[in-house]
Amino acid sequence: MSYIVDYQFPILFGKDAAFLNTIEAMKTLAVEDFEGITPLRTFRTETYPQPAISLTSPAFTGFKREYAIYGLLMAFGHIHLLGVAQVTHFTLLWNMQPVGGILFGDINRFAQELDQRTNATTKDIAELTATIKQIETGTNQTDITSSVTHTLTSNLTDLSSTNLYVAFHYFGDTIAKVDMMISIMYVLVQAARRPANRRILGPWGPAIQDENCKFDARSLVSNPPPFFTFYCVIQAVAAAANFLFERNIYRELSGLIRLDEVTVGKVVLQASPAIIETS
Repeated sequence: MSYIVDYQFPILFGKDAAFLNTIEAMKTLAVEDFEGITPLRTFRTETYPQPAISLTSPAFTGFKREYAIYGLLMAFGHIHLLGVAQVTHFTLLWNMQPVGGILFGDINRFAQELDQRTNATTKDIAELTATIKQIETGTNQTDITSSVTHTLTSNLTDLSSTNLYVAFHYFGDTIAKVDMMISIMYVLVQAARRPANRRILGPWGPAIQDENCKFDARSLVSNPPPFFTFYCVIQAVAAAANFLFERNIYRELSGLIRLDEVTVGKVVLQASPAIIETS
């Protein structure tokens, strides 16, 4: 999979905001059907309303969730390496064919800027206008969620309403901020490939990890339920991103996960090698 940058306008936003909104988008997509179709929608947090992150498509319809998740990883990587966070539209390619798009920035402001650019064709503007209407009128197409550090309340698919709580604490060595960012994104991408309600019976870590920041997740329960699942891992590692950035302290981090008042598992971001054992 690859991408091209279609348009880039000098409307700046913070890289930290771009990262946390990317995590919000990846977290939401990661607990849904990895191979299914995601509708066109917009992601942002209450803490960082900009840059909003919108899924776009020239076909005005949703596209494979897998493409969106990998596309978010690549798009944020591009923004981070560029060193300047500005409004950018990416077209995602699979076998060199367009399969979807991602916009960092307010989609209506982007449309206004596009309309004023000489290299924007009438077709470009018409397609973007149709995408905006698709996002605005679609059922449950827009996700505006808040960044919560400790407490997460969600409904699990095919499960009863549950309360998930993560208690974090620092320990050990300092880790470079960028390494922790990469590690968190790698976890989300690889956990997304598994059903959210699949149990983790022992230790688990993604096969591909950042060289300087390793991730390890462990189940602390056997029977009866609630169980430690990939849903728990996805929610916990996304919460870890908010925990780190709110405090601006980047050190080894451990989190205990409680589900319905039961401690079900533990997640660790650490400088030393983690146990890698996929399930």
